Order: sequence, then C-alpha cells, then structure tokens
Amino acid sequence: MWIGERCDAASMRILGAGANMMQFMKNNAVLLALVLIVLFQQSEIKEMERTLNYIYAAVQTNNDDIQLVQDEVWAISDVLISVHSEGEPVQ
Repeated sequence: MWIGERCDAASMRILGAGANMMQFMKNNAVLLALVLIVLFQQSEIKEMERTLNYIYAAVQTNNDDIQLVQDEVWAISDVLISVHSEGEPVQ
C-alpha cells in the first residue's frame, strides 16, 4: 500500500471517529440538558415544600394564638356566668 493511500485511510478513520464522537457528544448533551431540567424542577419542588412548610407553621401559630384567646374568652364568660348566677347584677 502506498503512503498516500494509508494517509487517506487513516484520515477517513479519524473523520469517522470524529463524526461518531460528535454524535455521542450531541446525544449526551441532550441527556445532560434533561438531567439539569429534572434537577432544577426538583430544586423548585423543594423550594415549594419549604414555602408550604413555612406557611403551615405560620397558620399553626396563628391557630394556637386564636385558641389561647378563645380559651381566655371562655374563662371570662364562665366567670361572668358564675357571678350572674350568684345573684349579683352584671352591668
């Protein structure tokens, strides 16, 4: 085989390998992009979960405060009823 023919054959193999490598890179780039999208969405879901947990904690605290006020109102109401039932006028 002549040197020129060997160079041509080697060049063709290199070009073929380069084309295969480019296709491999393209396929992996798409896969990598999909993985990044999934990771971003997971991050967004985690952020939503943290926000919902924060809202739940705030609502729960508010609910606890309302319950305390309600208990105090009932206690005052019980005192007023007991005073009224003993015959003392309530004004």
